[in-house]
Amino acid sequence: MSFIDGSGSHDMTVGHGRRVVSMARPNRVSLPGIDAKGLSFHADGQHLWTVLGNRFSREACPESMSQIADDPMRRSLLQLSSRFLLNLFSEDAQEAITRDVESVTVLEDESLDGHLMHHLQFVHPEFDWELWVAVDEPHVIYQVVYDMSKQLGVGLADSDTARVMTKTRFENWQIDPPLDETAFTYQPADGAQWVEHVMRVAR
Repeated sequence: MSFIDGSGSHDMTVGHGRRVVSMARPNRVSLPGIDAKGLSFHADGQHLWTVLGNRFSREACPESMSQIADDPMRRSLLQLSSRFLLNLFSEDAQEAITRDVESVTVLEDESLDGHLMHHLQFVHPEFDWELWVAVDEPHVIYQVVYDMSKQLGVGLADSDTARVMTKTRFENWQIDPPLDETAFTYQPADGAQWVEHVMRVAR
């Protein structure tokens, strides 16, 4: 299986939300929230900003995407789709996205929106997930579906109505496009408040 090299920009649809994401190895990223109030992350290679509403924190930027994704405090804040992208653009994408996976099943290729896709199924201790990746070059990721039912004690034998699923679509991939460096930098708006951690509100 091949993964994307270099830098990329694309639209990502998660549930009913949509956002434009830009990433460039080794450690530049723009991960906006699903909406204006959602949690977002920006890293320009020197600084990493975490933004929630009118609060933001700033720290030294980790040296790689995997270090951004693997930080225990940050990991708890990142959506699965964001963690997936950070791992996809890490030094060893295949190792990063399959870490802790217990088994992989290669299913039959299938067509999605008129494009032939490889379809893989992964079993993970915390959740199961499926991946659709284009058969044709450059083998871009098209869709990821997470099954979070394990966390609620729901098994594969249970009905679909009892399952908790999250689907992420990746569209409009641009491989190694010209990137605006300012897109990776966060500029606080008037009235924005610097905090040590955006989830800790001073009393």
